[in-house]
Order: sequence, then structure tokens, then C-alpha cells
Amino acid sequence: SMTVTFPADNKGTVTVRALRFIESNLFEDIDLEKIAEASFASVSTLLRKFKSDVGVTPYVYIKNRRLEEALRLLKTGQHPVGDVALLVGYESFGAFSEAFKEKYMQSPSNYKNLSVDSTFVDVF
Repeated sequence: SMTVTFPADNKGTVTVRALRFIESNLFEDIDLEKIAEASFASVSTLLRKFKSDVGVTPYVYIKNRRLEEALRLLKTGQHPVGDVALLVGYESFGAFSEAFKEKYMQSPSNYKNLSVDSTFVDVF
């Protein structure tokens, strides 16, 4: 998981504001300008501070968080895979499927089937 904690003496205010904005708009269309505005910083300052505090760019952070949420939704087995893609902010199912495969080494449909089965039989 990509939950980020800061040492108490280094609050990284720009980053904290950015993360707060990202997390509350995770499934919306978020661009760097909007994040920068919410962080009271320029885009270049935002990028520099965010990457230094979090270790990845805002784009990578958002992509990872959306995929983590997708995984959580697929685990419940309550939503068709196509709906999950839309729910976590992907307009294209293809793009969602590719990103999911890249991160979790299997397709979202395959993962969903595994999760649903494993509620009855512990596969692992």
C-alpha cells in the first residue's frame, strides 16, 4: 500500500495538501494544475516536493491508488469488472485492464474470479 507517513518535524505542507486533495477526488479527472492549486503551489514546486516526500510523481501515486481501490472492489465480487474500471476513474476499459495487469500480474476478470472462488475454498 502507498499510504504515506511524514516525520512529525517535516510536515511537507504542499504534499499533505496535495495528498488530501488527491484522496478526496481520487476517482475524478485530476490534473496537475488542479492539484497545484489545491496545494497553494506552482506545478513545478508541487512536482518537486511531492516526488521528494512520496517518492513518485502525483500521476504515479494516483494510478497506484486507483488500482488499489479497484482491487478492493473486485475482492467484494459485487461489481462487474467494467463497472469497477469506471468507478475508479478509468474511462477506457482497455487502459484499466492494462494498468491492472502491469501492477498485479493478472487480468482484472481473472482476479475477480479468483477472489469470488476463494470465498468458498481457500485457494492459496
